[in-house]
Amino acid sequence: MLVLLSCRPELLKLAVELDTIQTLIKLLHSKAAAAATTDKPQPTAAAAADSTTQSTASLAAPAAAAKAARLAAAVAAAAAAAEDAVTLRKGCLLCLAALAMQGDTARQKMMEGGRLITVVVSSLNDSDLETKVAAVGCLRGLSRSVKMLRGSTIPNSVAGPLVTMMQDSQAIEVQVAAAAAVCNLALGFSHVRPALVKAGVIQALTHLITGMVPELRLHAVWAFKNLAHECDNEVQGLLLSELTWRGFKELVVSDDDVRVRQQAVGLLQNISCKGAGSIDRLLAWSEGGLLPLLEDRLIPAHHAALLAAAQLPPAAAVASAGDLTIASQIYREQLVSLLYAVNNVCSGSEAHKTAVMTSGIPGLLLQYLSISSSNSGGGGGGSQVAAAAVQPAGPAGPWSGIYPLCDVRTAAVWCIINLLWCDPAVEASGTSTASSSDVTAVAAAAAKAAALKDLGFEDALKGILAECAAAGSGGSSMAGVPALLGDSARQDLLERAQTALQVLQKLGAK
Repeated sequence: MLVLLSCRPELLKLAVELDTIQTLIKLLHSKAAAAATTDKPQPTAAAAADSTTQSTASLAAPAAAAKAARLAAAVAAAAAAAEDAVTLRKGCLLCLAALAMQGDTARQKMMEGGRLITVVVSSLNDSDLETKVAAVGCLRGLSRSVKMLRGSTIPNSVAGPLVTMMQDSQAIEVQVAAAAAVCNLALGFSHVRPALVKAGVIQALTHLITGMVPELRLHAVWAFKNLAHECDNEVQGLLLSELTWRGFKELVVSDDDVRVRQQAVGLLQNISCKGAGSIDRLLAWSEGGLLPLLEDRLIPAHHAALLAAAQLPPAAAVASAGDLTIASQIYREQLVSLLYAVNNVCSGSEAHKTAVMTSGIPGLLLQYLSISSSNSGGGGGGSQVAAAAVQPAGPAGPWSGIYPLCDVRTAAVWCIINLLWCDPAVEASGTSTASSSDVTAVAAAAAKAAALKDLGFEDALKGILAECAAAGSGGSSMAGVPALLGDSARQDLLERAQTALQVLQKLGAK
């Protein structure tokens, strides 16, 4: 069955519809499968025969031989049954792991009655490594359900075995499977996350991050990123204490696996989104290296593969949408995460905003805002260079900024919105009733707005609005692109750009 399911993905859906899940769970609870854990190890047939022969030396030779033969046959049958039970148990768990990846309908069927999870939990401690890996795979599939993560369907008792498995350096496949399962279980809304932290998951993951196995590094950094998701100050402190800035920087800048670099940047995005206090801790942890790292990684040359993919004309992109997504998704998500990490700093204190403004980051943001504008002269020389570097030669130029880089530009616009943000109540109160600190905040925001206008952000934002309007009116820039690929992303960009332009013009007039 497992071979059929793996070779014919469409059979997975059919298997769910035919209630194969309940059949597999019944098999796991059958006597045939239970023999894998209930039978005690038996001696080999040869050893049993020798022992019997010695103890019956005084018996007649024919009788002794017959008894030895019967005992040897019984031992061989028990050994075969135990081996078959291991195979059955492992096969059922592998099939269920594959079915668990088919959506919440399948996962809900698996958890009905709670019979499967008991087998999964017990199998995490199985002596057979392949069975253990199969159980972890099943747990990983179940953990893809947000509902199950939020509730207590997956018990806290899985935390200890998973951490132990990640520490088993003699079984790489077990480590990889356990780390992959922890990725989902470590999310902020997971019921199991506190148990994982208590069991030492952060320390275990730290060792995997520094290892030489790419898949282990990938899942370890991924799990770190998810642990940083909506983490409290205690968990953030543990993450920063276990991971050195130097080691983290190497993951972002020079890891051989682009997937690891992507997840490392995602970790930075998540760990920086807890307000001014978390930014202060990050700045202290990085010894002032945080903003220089962000500035360096935003240089367009680091994202050449993504920017080249954006130059495909619409017809070519639609014809090979799968290949385009696979080729550009990692680079795009990495760039978007970088921009949102910058946005998190821009959302911090006034000191954090000032640090961004005095860095080279605003000029880089402008380049991404102007990425598909053919008339970006208002953005200065740097903006013109960036636009020329990614502008397609054909007439589909404006389209490249809508898909697939619309999310990149939206993230850049968010940075501008938060750089300029100040409390609306303070801004509306006027200088006559506002406190001195409030007046200072409004004056600082106005100064930033004036500086951004001088750089060319007003023209860039106006260019985005014009571009979105042209695409929305059915212009050639979106020809051949399915609505789902462009409409919602374009609307999001349009609304954010409108907000940023309104704030910029209002503050710039003060």
